[in-house]
Amino acid sequence: GGRYLGTTSGFVTRDPLTGDLNMGSYRVMIKDKKTVSMAGGIRGRGLAAGAAGGDHIMENEAEGKPTPVAIVLGMDPLLVLASGSPVAPGPGGSMEYEAAGGWRGSPTELVKCETNDLLVPAQAEMIVEGSCYPNERITEGPHGESTGFYGENSDAFVVHITCITHRKNTLSYGLSSE
Repeated sequence: GGRYLGTTSGFVTRDPLTGDLNMGSYRVMIKDKKTVSMAGGIRGRGLAAGAAGGDHIMENEAEGKPTPVAIVLGMDPLLVLASGSPVAPGPGGSMEYEAAGGWRGSPTELVKCETNDLLVPAQAEMIVEGSCYPNERITEGPHGESTGFYGENSDAFVVHITCITHRKNTLSYGLSSE
């Protein structure tokens, strides 16, 4: 289907109803220099783990609003674990950041993004910032699943990249210099 940027990345959004941050682990496919797609992240309200990134996009979309996003690459393996786990919202509203900090025994240090109000891990190797605009979808796939099957082509959210920040000599799982 294409090249993937998001394999062990964290996809950060803010819940439009509660203000809580969410970091999910979703497929992010490179479409071109300024566009990636995001498939997944729809859990639905009412679950103990709270809403996910796709839910946030859909809820903003219903109001005609864009959704700011940040894709975190090269992060602490505990954040990779937390982003793929159904972590329930905590009192500070940063769910996965709090879980990783609890497992680590020290808080996850956060910084504000350059082009939106999302908070991302300060020690990340790369941050890709962007926005998803209402009612915009793009075909993604097919994607080879870990079970040995190929998923079918599906509609995915479109992320328009606004900013990329990174460390010098960036290190990340799954990134190549090609």
